[in-house]
Amino acid sequence: MLSKIAYEQLLHDIKRFAITLETIKLATDAKQRHKLIDLSNHEIMKMVEDLQKVKDESDTNNTNLLAPFGEFIFCSYLIGSMECCADKDGGRGWREELTPDLKARKIYVFNPTREEVEKVGMPSEELMQKLTGWQLSGNWENFVCYMRLIWKGKSQLVDNPNGDGTRLIHIFGDVDYVERSKFLIWRLKEGDKPGGTILELGIAWYRGIPVYMITDVPKSKINKSLLYALLDSGHGEGRVFPNKNSLLEYIDVKYQLKAGKQ
Repeated sequence: MLSKIAYEQLLHDIKRFAITLETIKLATDAKQRHKLIDLSNHEIMKMVEDLQKVKDESDTNNTNLLAPFGEFIFCSYLIGSMECCADKDGGRGWREELTPDLKARKIYVFNPTREEVEKVGMPSEELMQKLTGWQLSGNWENFVCYMRLIWKGKSQLVDNPNGDGTRLIHIFGDVDYVERSKFLIWRLKEGDKPGGTILELGIAWYRGIPVYMITDVPKSKINKSLLYALLDSGHGEGRVFPNKNSLLEYIDVKYQLKAGKQ
């Protein structure tokens, strides 16, 4: 039986495959294009069958779709400055500090400082250096290509473990992290210069996903549009907290969480 998180992931993947199909149509190699389309159609049919199975079993057994998916009950994406952050650590420090507290509450953490290598094949710091170099040299083809990987992720064919054919998989991009999250957590420190964070906040606001900010910056000093999008995110459920502990106390109550052993 699939949990709520798996159910939502299947729905999301169907949308992603639809987008992928539109991209595949642009392929110039007809043979390769048709092969990819067939594989995509096959994967979509499998997901539709899984969704129908979930519905049938739920109707029959009255199963609770909120049951944990393996170890975790839902996901959260940790957004905030990486390229220009006050701590000058690429945004790693506060994310690594908060992650164990969230995992203890069975929340899967999307940490871009850790997961970027899966998309681009190199650590975040190395990629930032290359992007800066491409900006300075005007190599916009490489710049756009790697920025697209960061934001959209990538779909690729991989061999099945048993050697029986191949399958199409999607490695998440930042947009996927936002859309798959129950809520986003943004740590804002005096001196941070958010870039992509602003776009992620906009996506979350548009999608109705709440964003929780941890900051010691007074609300009166936060950009008005950013503050609005934050507070109105999740249909008015966005919140600002002075520290990590107050955030954890809030989500414990709101989502009925209980911290286990870390």
